[in-house]
Formats: sequence, structure tokens, C-alpha cells
Amino acid sequence: ILLTSPYIGQSVQVYLEFGGIDFQSLSGLHVHYEPHLSQDELFRISLNDSHSTPLVQSIEPKLVGSNGGSSIRVLGDHFVNSRGLTCVFDSVVVPARYISPQELRCHTPRIAPGTVTVNVVNGGPGELMSKMGAKLSVFADVSLTSIEPKFGPLRGGTLVSVVGTFHPKCEVMMCRFGSSVVQSSVIHTIGAVGDGASTVTCISPSLASQSPEIVKVEVSCNGGADFSESFATFSYTTPAQVTALVPSHGGVRGGTRVLVEGDHFMNSSELACMFGADSLVLATFVSRNQLICVSPPWTSISPASVNLEVTLNGQ
Repeated sequence: ILLTSPYIGQSVQVYLEFGGIDFQSLSGLHVHYEPHLSQDELFRISLNDSHSTPLVQSIEPKLVGSNGGSSIRVLGDHFVNSRGLTCVFDSVVVPARYISPQELRCHTPRIAPGTVTVNVVNGGPGELMSKMGAKLSVFADVSLTSIEPKFGPLRGGTLVSVVGTFHPKCEVMMCRFGSSVVQSSVIHTIGAVGDGASTVTCISPSLASQSPEIVKVEVSCNGGADFSESFATFSYTTPAQVTALVPSHGGVRGGTRVLVEGDHFMNSSELACMFGADSLVLATFVSRNQLICVSPPWTSISPASVNLEVTLNGQ
């Protein structure tokens, strides 16, 4: 706005009103005096970025669930820390949290699966809204149906297969065991074509408390921005301990019935003995402190001693 100042060489109070709105109370009103070739001096009144049109350049993540509640980063320019700062998902308005003039955060509302445009309103007089916006893809909530195995040692390291219905355009699949988040493998489609069932694998993290505990397992389709409402449970167990073998030796042809004594044995379908590094045989549960395994044939020509370990989940 260019106005002629009648007060040459003086500081003046500037009042500006437009459309019934008094802009005097707005922070960021600046007056710049500029010399002019004529006898008059013109001064320029400019409003700062608090009333510039916001610019939305991108959003992170670009894929969210339809149940809402996902925290997204909106990146752009001319964002203002105002009480009226909001994100607009097509026509649904939600409050935004100011981070900087180039970034803000907001939580997605419940949205039907599809594509929506995200815009920003700076609030305050004029209700200036971004013109272009950014596209956000919305998928139906990830559905988790089962996991295998359902338990593993406190130290972690169990390879867990997670079966469910996942969006084909999932950006980064993640699994959450309790409060610990780990990245999963790629998605593999299973079952009949078109039924939507898929599986991903995650390695269970170590449990911080190192005490047996049952935790929820949830999955995320967008790098942890939001997780499935459906879940399965995973039991962290104390590792089996072997204290004695009766007998402690057998023939190279295998077939020796070995009574394994120790602690923390469990009656599970995956209960097994590992003879050496790669000979896994199923075990017969007797009690928490005893089980029976039959030794496999020894593949080497020469007799040797091998370690015997017990696994509760086949891994």
C-alpha cells in the first residue's frame, strides 16, 4: 500500500482499517519510509508473513489410515503461529501445531479411503488458505489376523510371521512389540488371489524388563505414523536351560533316546532339541524340568561331541 506522508522527517503512528477490520492491533505491521524524486515522501506499509497466503509443498507421510489420528508433517512456507492455524482435509478442518514458518503438524481426522487434498489456513483476519495443497492417500485400516510363533525368548531375535490385510502401496512396514518398534520385511501375498491376505516378517526386539511378559503386536503401513487397531499377542518367555543329559553319548547312526533335564521347558508343538549347529529334532514334553529327544544320525565320519540346546518355538 503506497500512501503520501504529510510528515516529512517525522515518526508517525499509522492506523490502517480495511473492510471493517482494524489492522493496528496485528503484530508484524511495518512502516518503511522511501525517498521519492518528488517533493512528497512516500511510505510503504507492508504486512509481514502472518498475513501472506500459506504455501503447502509436501506432507509426510503421504499414506495414512482411514481411522484418523495419524500425525503428519506439513512442509511449505508462510505458516503463522496463530490461534486459528488449521489443516483442512478436503472440507474437514482440524487444529494445527506450529513448528516454524516452514513446518507444522496436525492429526488426521477419520477419512474415507481414497485421496484427499491437504491445505492450511493461517487463521486471523481474512482466513487465508493455501491454494494448491498436497495430496494425501488414505487406506482402510490395516487388519492383523495372526502371528507365528506366538512366543519367544526375552533376548529377542525370534522371526515372527504376521498375517493380515495390508495396503498394496504400503510405504514402510513396521511391527510394534509393546512399545518397541522394528522394521519388517517386504509384503508377501498368500492364499487365494484377490482375498487380500498377506504376510510380513518381523524380528522380535529384546525385552527391556527381562521378565516374562505378554505384549501386543501391531503393524504400521506408513513407517510408524499410525498402527493397526487390531493386534495379536506375543509372549516373552524365559529361555530353556539344559543342566544334564541321560545318557550323554550315543551311536553315530542316531536313534538314542536322550532324557534332557533342565528348567523352563514348555509343552508346545515347536518344542525341539538342537544337536550341534543344524540338526533340529522335535522333543517330547515330560515336565517343566524334563523332556525327551531322539538323537539324529551323525553326518561326519569321525565321532565328535556336540552341544545340545532346547528351543521352545522351533528357532
